[in-house]
Amino acid sequence: MENQKKHADNRLKAWRKRRGLTLEAAAELAGFTSVSLNRYENGNRPVTIDILETLAKVYDTTPAALLNEVTDELSSEERLILNRLRQNPSAAPMLRAILDELTAYEEVKSLQ
Repeated sequence: MENQKKHADNRLKAWRKRRGLTLEAAAELAGFTSVSLNRYENGNRPVTIDILETLAKVYDTTPAALLNEVTDELSSEERLILNRLRQNPSAAPMLRAILDELTAYEEVKSLQ
């Protein structure tokens, strides 16, 4: 893929933190030094498409998503689900079971 340069400034840092990774852990997973990753995150070094693809794999997202703002705001659908759960806390175990099944399904699917 063409090595077009993109400055991702601190959006990369937001993605890393959102995934719960330290600078060192993310750099190791990506095959970078922590100094290099820090420079990418702070906009001190241009980020190529290849680097975006590598980081997207580490952060389990797409290169395009890495260039967009990270937001912790809930979507309207997420707010609706959360509000329903708050109105009916006894549904929490059922929701947990559904999420566990979904996680197991995704793990099996990723092995195929």
